[in-house]
Amino acid sequence: MNKRIFKIALMFSIALMFSIIGCKKETIKTPATDTPNTQELEAVIEEADQEYNESDVTEGNETIEFYALNDGLPESYLLTEQDMDDAGYKRSVEKRFIHCIKKLDLSDTQIAKLRFILRNFENCKANDVKKHREAYENHRKRIEAIRLDMLAKLRKGEITKEQFAAKMQMLRKDFYESLRKIKQSYAANLKACYDKFMRGINNTLTERQWKVFIACYRAR
Repeated sequence: MNKRIFKIALMFSIALMFSIIGCKKETIKTPATDTPNTQELEAVIEEADQEYNESDVTEGNETIEFYALNDGLPESYLLTEQDMDDAGYKRSVEKRFIHCIKKLDLSDTQIAKLRFILRNFENCKANDVKKHREAYENHRKRIEAIRLDMLAKLRKGEITKEQFAAKMQMLRKDFYESLRKIKQSYAANLKACYDKFMRGINNTLTERQWKVFIACYRAR
């Protein structure tokens, strides 16, 4: 009788051991399947570069000056580490990146790593963003001075409304082309910084998190 009880207990112990081993294998197996989706990664990097190079200019008239939203810089290139602070999370209009990151169940380790990646991205692009904005501001002031001069002539009756409108069309072309040339000077470096940034994000997230994030981030 004792031998029978011993055998049953032994069989139960062996079964329990294999069950535990199986669970451990499943636990460490899932992260190992997380692999980067290179196609999506390359696509989002190219989209940001394209968005930067395609200048969207607001046309000037008698009451509005010529300008480009965010000085012609896409939101993707304006991300900073501060965006992950409480203040960044609570902004009335949060950046798309933060909106999408908040959809993920991030661990404390992942959050710390994302902040580090954002900080490096901010430092990498800081000089180019600064120079871009300085060049843009000089360019904007030049165009605005011409617009105000033409507006003064219109109000004095020195030129007609048709002549003013024609001059605004010329200024729009000037504004667009000059901004395009400014962007050509910084596009390569900004793209390289963003490339490194997005690859860091990809390497930090699990495959499931990446799929949720990228679907949200690329949605328009």
